[in-house]
Amino acid sequence: MLIPDFSKFLLLTGAVTVLGLGASGCAALPPVSQPSAELMPYEAQYDFAVGQIAEQNRDWAQAAAAYRRALRADPESLVLWQDLVEMLMQSGRAGQAVEEFRAALKKHEADPEWVFLMGEIADAAGNTVEAQHHYRRAVNSAHPTAAMFTALGVFLLDQAEEAEALVFLEKALALDPHARAARLAEVEAAIDREDYARARSVLLAALAADPDDEEWLFRLGKVEELSGREKSALQTYQRLLEIDPENPEARRALAEIYLRARDYAQALPWLESLQRSEPQDALVKRNLGAAYFELGQWEAARPLLKELAEQHKADAVTHFMLGAIYRQKSLWLLAEQELNAARNAPELHLDAELELAGVWIEQGERVRAAELLAELIPELQDQPRRLLRYALAALRLEEAAQAGAALQRALVLSPGDPELCFHLGRVFLAQKKISEAVQAWLQAVRRDPKFSEAWNHLGYTCAENGIRLPEAEGWARRAVALEPENGNYHDSLGWVYFQEGKYAPALEELQRALECFRSHPADLAPEVYDHLGEVYSKLNRREDALRAWRRALGMNPKDLRLQEKISKFEQAGK
Repeated sequence: MLIPDFSKFLLLTGAVTVLGLGASGCAALPPVSQPSAELMPYEAQYDFAVGQIAEQNRDWAQAAAAYRRALRADPESLVLWQDLVEMLMQSGRAGQAVEEFRAALKKHEADPEWVFLMGEIADAAGNTVEAQHHYRRAVNSAHPTAAMFTALGVFLLDQAEEAEALVFLEKALALDPHARAARLAEVEAAIDREDYARARSVLLAALAADPDDEEWLFRLGKVEELSGREKSALQTYQRLLEIDPENPEARRALAEIYLRARDYAQALPWLESLQRSEPQDALVKRNLGAAYFELGQWEAARPLLKELAEQHKADAVTHFMLGAIYRQKSLWLLAEQELNAARNAPELHLDAELELAGVWIEQGERVRAAELLAELIPELQDQPRRLLRYALAALRLEEAAQAGAALQRALVLSPGDPELCFHLGRVFLAQKKISEAVQAWLQAVRRDPKFSEAWNHLGYTCAENGIRLPEAEGWARRAVALEPENGNYHDSLGWVYFQEGKYAPALEELQRALECFRSHPADLAPEVYDHLGEVYSKLNRREDALRAWRRALGMNPKDLRLQEKISKFEQAGK
């Protein structure tokens, strides 16, 4: 089934975010290099614990009161000051936090830890001038730390002062080669300027020190993706899963890569594992439904998509896929309902209306479908994939000229596209332009030597028309070699052999065709038994020939040609 390219809609994480740092490079104020709470005076420890419990319960007033009581018992504790400041910021009182700590700082102007924390507080509050002033004071102190250099480096990155920022980040790494935040900031800076080689180099250096670090591996995978090295990214994520088989980020990343490549068979196991671990994740659910849909697993896709369509009525992609499934199931009213829900979305309305035209064709509303297609064609002139879908609908309406014009236009936009060439060959066949059809299919297989359906059409069409039979045999063999379990391809090769007068191998191929159809008998066409009857007739196996033709007629009782053939054959045997 030909459907639109959903890859731009089916991304698990959207734009790739490698670091996820906040405005100041961290989600919260960093821990200060201060003795633990256990070394506070007993009175301060008690009120500190009360404050933390109150903060967890979002009881800001009680938390503030408890922290202030603790500070009265231990006024020099940076740990307590940091907790009080964070609590004030969380409760929407950033200005008050800055003012209170600014006042406390007056007694500790010479202490770089206090100065540094003032910089962090001002940075988190958005006071960039004051933040930079205190950061620079901290790094210019007698004993600056890697955390201080990192904070100033990240701050300067946010201010677009990249050159100076990198100097401070390098100083952080010189003091502490394992300074994680500095490495992450360096990677982010390299990504921002699209210097993926530098980002990769920094991450590889980090991994040299710790090859099993899951975060570094994940970041490296993302950088590989951004630089277009998707094979390397796949290997990196696989390595990460060897360390932690349940790592959800790696599974998401793998699924996303395969979705972008429209390799739904490879994406499927990762999506299924994510669905098991995160059953309520709507995006995972939709992508899993889409993978089932693309793979033709309608029954697996339908319940997922139906649930999502009910929960997210504005999700046009889900409505479209569900409508297409209902079309496959011949549930016309439901198909129309879902496709009408999708056609209002600007990015999908053309696809939904093309699908709707197909629904109407199958319902026998040919005039209505033709009118809709005529309305759509002016909007499709620069869109080769949609022109192809239009052409297929026009071909079903037996409007070969319109179908051919659409495909010729699509080939101008996408020269030599094998799928377009293949369907143009089908149009020529409908117009009984056999030579042109053969040339179109040959062009398709030259561009895609694994295009089995085109090889099959070449073999079968030439056999039907008694032309180029030696070549037709080779073409039909190519199709069978590519898909040895395809019964239609064995039927084509058998028919080529028949036209060449090679009746024994023809019989073998037709019998193989029937074997292939045993697992899916609904796909067996009456022509296979018709061909088998012709072969039996040439081998003078009259009863077998009649039996085969009667099987064909039983599958298509209105076939007058078969009725006449059987009647004449019976009369000739009397």
